[in-house]
Amino acid sequence: MIHGHLLALDGGLPGVENLGAPESALAQPGLEVFGERRYVTPLEQAGAYLFYLSKPHAFNDGNKCTAMACMLTWLELHGEVGQSGEDRLEALALNVAAGAPGYETPDASIAFLLEWSVQH
Repeated sequence: MIHGHLLALDGGLPGVENLGAPESALAQPGLEVFGERRYVTPLEQAGAYLFYLSKPHAFNDGNKCTAMACMLTWLELHGEVGQSGEDRLEALALNVAAGAPGYETPDASIAFLLEWSVQH
């Protein structure tokens, strides 16, 4: 739904390259390991959404935008984001998608969001 809306706004090639990837990515924030939630707080869950939606390139186009929109929507739903600092969040999304050094794991995204939340 978010992906389709973004393509309608900005254009791009519709469709999904890997049907299981978006579903798997959306399940990650609720993942339990040995009966314990892996991502507990909304910030941790937002970091997981960003990482797991941007990395597998599930969509034909708009992967980074979709991942960032899901992250921002989740943060906003949980009262964690305002207008300030969104440029830093965009830089985070680009670094995660590119696999930049220091952003190769979901934990790096989560650490960034935790630091960002303290400043905002």
